[in-house]
Amino acid sequence: MADKWYLRADADGIVIHGFSDDFEVPQVGDVCINEQAGRVFSMQLSDQRGQPLYKLVDSQLIERSEEERYPFAERKADARIRLAESAEAVFKRAWPLVTILAGLNRTLPTSWEFNGQTVDMQAMFDAAFLASSQATLQKMAAIEAATTQEELEAALHS
Repeated sequence: MADKWYLRADADGIVIHGFSDDFEVPQVGDVCINEQAGRVFSMQLSDQRGQPLYKLVDSQLIERSEEERYPFAERKADARIRLAESAEAVFKRAWPLVTILAGLNRTLPTSWEFNGQTVDMQAMFDAAFLASSQATLQKMAAIEAATTQEELEAALHS
């Protein structure tokens, strides 16, 4: 064989397969991209998430943009998942403290005197937990309302 590298694309021109003619016979429509590349095809064709990196346009290899690989709807769904995972991680980290406070709440007074003021420990804990939950819900609402990539980025970093 001649150690030629070939690419195969789907009906939309997205590169879905690459190979050397030492190991596979080219089919009609396969495009030779290098006639002296070597015996083993070693070009990375997809990113870490499995999305194809290239497309063929008039037999020319062109890198796909991030927007092509990850449409807005998919990015929005990913943002919702990341936010939910982050909120879950915060809750899991806080859970030991919650159980300690719950135990203390049964054995100690629920309010304390501090600098001449009465502090309601349960109300303070509830307020902190509620504020965290509300912030997560507000961020999720902002993600849902986003209609552009810029709005989505702003929601993620708010």
